[in-house]
Amino acid sequence: MTGPERTDSLPRIQPGVRVERWFGRSRCLAVDPDRGDGFLVARTLPGETVTVERVVDGRRRSAFAPAVETSSPERIDPYCPHYDRCSGCDLLHVSARAELEYRRTVVAETLSRHAGVAVAPE
Repeated sequence: MTGPERTDSLPRIQPGVRVERWFGRSRCLAVDPDRGDGFLVARTLPGETVTVERVVDGRRRSAFAPAVETSSPERIDPYCPHYDRCSGCDLLHVSARAELEYRRTVVAETLSRHAGVAVAPE
């Protein structure tokens, strides 16, 4: 039986990746422009184009964006000087309006998935 291709066989640094939408856990869904598969990227915003670095640490795989090529209008400068080195606050790069949209999306998707409740868009 074969599973999905391991992340460590993919390019480690990949420019030109488009961020599609919020996904949850303060991450966004991005799509590999060459393969078409999706993966989660921290500290990005929907609509951005980023350079992605994929990291494999044993069985744990993660992706982050060391460079934003095309920025979202909702991106702001984090007010904390430790933001780039700390993982304590995932949404400091997001405007207040976009953060509310993100939180609403997470609640709506959770209600839909677990309770079958449809939340109307605003």
